[in-house]
Amino acid sequence: MKTTQEIKTEFEQVLSEVSKISGMTAESAVQVATMILQESGKFQRTETMHNGNSNGDKPASPKQIKFLQDLGILVEPGITSKKASELIEVNKGKGRASAHPFPK
Repeated sequence: MKTTQEIKTEFEQVLSEVSKISGMTAESAVQVATMILQESGKFQRTETMHNGNSNGDKPASPKQIKFLQDLGILVEPGITSKKASELIEVNKGKGRASAHPFPK
């Protein structure tokens, strides 16, 4: 997530470029720059969703990774908590760790 300062800097850069358009009023330039950044944010969120990290899904926990490994499942780097949960649900009871999945 971007900081307020990063957003401000990005806005200033976009506004500077948009202001170079011939015949563009200052008010119009601000509106166009704002719309560009809004669309850019939508695009970035869509990219995040398509890359398997929708809804801000967090990385799998160390316990999830260990449990998957105990089940004999090869864990891919960057696996999300949601994906790990799905794999555990489908495969639980099949491995040697099923009796005691997490030490108490």
